[in-house]
Amino acid sequence: PAGGVEPGEQVLPVVEPGTFEEDILRRDFTINALAVPLPDVAARMIERSWPRGLDAAVIDLTGGLADLAARRVRVLHPRSFLDDPTRLFRAVRYASRVGGSLDTSTAALASEAVRSGALDTVSEVRRMNELEKFFAEPSVTDVLERARTLGLLESTPLALIRDWAGFLALLSDTTPIGVEEAVGEAFRRSDPTRREDLFRRFGYGPKRLRKLGVSSR
Repeated sequence: PAGGVEPGEQVLPVVEPGTFEEDILRRDFTINALAVPLPDVAARMIERSWPRGLDAAVIDLTGGLADLAARRVRVLHPRSFLDDPTRLFRAVRYASRVGGSLDTSTAALASEAVRSGALDTVSEVRRMNELEKFFAEPSVTDVLERARTLGLLESTPLALIRDWAGFLALLSDTTPIGVEEAVGEAFRRSDPTRREDLFRRFGYGPKRLRKLGVSSR
């Protein structure tokens, strides 16, 4: 409906002002819930919501420093991936970036969110935005492997790829490629029986495909 929300569509949460602690606990992962105290005047401006007795160089209310030291990505609450399924994409990016992994509980929650269809509530545009961020990571092949293992790529055009090893070998070349070029390669290496649906879902019409040197047939 005009101005409304389609059934099953994700609705972003309405965020209201809160205390410092409340703001910290709204974060996606513990390693993103670390804070550095503001000096002097700025600190006094938020004195009423500042946690008492916390004057360390880094304020850690959630165990983020220990997780960072262990190279571990951990969510702050069990519904984290259901409340915002794009956190699934961020989780694999951060795990790759720190050279670690999701903690056991977070990995289980992520797998369950994927199995339950949480990503179905995320628009194709937002999925493509998250996929584009994968290609900006220091090790795109590592991020993509992690995402593929978790089942995230099934919600992107890269689900078309049949020759995954060959595709990763292409990405490992000394000349990096962007997400558009990667999508073009995905279509070239794709299962023809699935092309039409994914072309339509992700907005890759004949004109756009021709720019990538790909035929829609």
